[in-house]
Amino acid sequence: MIQEILDKIKTHQTEVERFFQKYESTLKPPIFLGCDIRNSNDKIAVVDTNIFPAGFNNLCNSFTKTTVAHFKNYLTQYFPHKKRVALLIEEHTRNRFYLENVVRLSSIISQAGFEVRVTYPGISLNENSIELPILGQTLNLYQLQRNAEKIYAGDFVPELIISNNDFSNGIPPVLEKSPIPIIPSPELGWWKRKKSRHFEILNNIAEEFSAILNIDPRKITTAFTVHTNADLNDPNNLEALRKKVDAILLQTQKYYDAAKINQSPYAFIKNDAGTYGMGVINVSSGEEIFQINRRARNKLLSSKGGSGVQAFLIQEGIPTVDTYSDYPIEPVIYMVGFKPVGGFFRINSERNSYSSLNTRGMSFSCLCLHKLDEPHEAQFLRCHEKQSVVEMAFVLARLASIAVAIEGSSYSA
Repeated sequence: MIQEILDKIKTHQTEVERFFQKYESTLKPPIFLGCDIRNSNDKIAVVDTNIFPAGFNNLCNSFTKTTVAHFKNYLTQYFPHKKRVALLIEEHTRNRFYLENVVRLSSIISQAGFEVRVTYPGISLNENSIELPILGQTLNLYQLQRNAEKIYAGDFVPELIISNNDFSNGIPPVLEKSPIPIIPSPELGWWKRKKSRHFEILNNIAEEFSAILNIDPRKITTAFTVHTNADLNDPNNLEALRKKVDAILLQTQKYYDAAKINQSPYAFIKNDAGTYGMGVINVSSGEEIFQINRRARNKLLSSKGGSGVQAFLIQEGIPTVDTYSDYPIEPVIYMVGFKPVGGFFRINSERNSYSSLNTRGMSFSCLCLHKLDEPHEAQFLRCHEKQSVVEMAFVLARLASIAVAIEGSSYSA
């Protein structure tokens, strides 16, 4: 199925490039994003898009070099006279993997030719450095401060703030009405952004793209709806949630029947404004809503920083057909601007092909095609169309970057 779509893209290459050019020439892209993509061999689609990705440490050396080049191009194009950059990070800095991401991202910005300091807003953290034994180095931290005229970090006065902090708890006071640009915009933080809005835009773009190829857009999208009441103690609300889950399952089943797909539909229920894989469960019927135990309810209502869950996204599930050492995998693609710069596979040894893989038990592996083609890798990787999956994932990530650019078009850095 995927190769058939890629063949159509090649056949309609002129129209496809005109389509991308139409959007990319008029919109300002996000500086970076990460896309989680699922492939069932009958459909392949973006299932989550993170505007503040935290896995740069998972990019191989080749992809990191590409990322450096595109960072330089992006910042030179959109911020031509900015040379001093504050990298704003999260304050839960005891997470080893996140810190490795920070180190890699800081290095990328530095290699791109910019002076960089790793900074934090100073809400819950008050440290000057953190030892990173696994990397054999110390990460120096600088608290952002402000006076009437400028934002500064010690004796460093940044001209631009690049945020790897997703603003789940709102805009920190030090950054309110900032006198210098902040990218991505704090207005795109999880305190305000909604996944449902992103997928609404993305599905519309994918439908337009599919019309060029003359394919069913449902092959590259997920069905979804929103439930705006997160009170799981109200029986009437649970009934309303059940009906919405069943509606998505029925919609999916009708597509399966039409496409002659022999599998049972299921759905994810997610925090409509969440990250880090928190607040996610999967169900195969609406009735399961009444049967989830306290632990599952607590999981569904969990959120980063305790900011609370206000609404649920109910999204068609896509079982992953690809595996590594018999564990389910999914490609994660990173973008800088409108350019794919690489990615990796998320692997989860504690989950099955229907589960969210962005949770306990996950690990990461290089997505480079030269790695996948090594003979010993073939013993472990079960990716039905391995090169096609990666190529198609890049295309889908480009569509997602356009959707994010439209989301952010009302905000200026």
